[in-house]
Amino acid sequence: MASKHEQILLEVIKKWSVEKRGRLFKMMQGTFRALHSDKIIRVSPYPGKINGFPDLTGFEFITYQKYENWQYKEVRVPVFCMIEVKTKKYSKLTQEQKDHLNYCVQIGGKAYVARENDSDEDYELREWKGE
Repeated sequence: MASKHEQILLEVIKKWSVEKRGRLFKMMQGTFRALHSDKIIRVSPYPGKINGFPDLTGFEFITYQKYENWQYKEVRVPVFCMIEVKTKKYSKLTQEQKDHLNYCVQIGGKAYVARENDSDEDYELREWKGE
C-alpha cells in the first residue's frame, strides 16, 4: 500500500484532471515525469536533488474576458503552478519549500499547499499567497 503522502499526490492529480483545471506533473529528485509515462525530464542543470522543490508542478487554466470586435470573448490560458503536499507527520513547510512557493507567486504563477485532514476528503487544497 502506498504512503499517505503518495495517496494525496495521486488524488490531487486525479481531481485536477477530472475538473479540467490543467495538467500536473509529479516531481522526482530534481526531475519530473508525466503520470502514466516513463519519460523523465530534468528541471535543473544541477546534479542530484533540489531541496524544497514542490511535489507537483504543472499548469492551471485561468479564464478572462477579452474585448474584441465590440464584444467580449472568454479566453482560457495556462498559468504555471506548484503544489506542495503535507501530511500530519511532516506538516511544517521548510524554508526552501516556502522560497519555491513564494518564487512561483512572484513570477505570476499560482502556488498551493495540500494538507492532510480528518474529513471525508483526505486533503485540503489552499492557495499560497506568499510569506
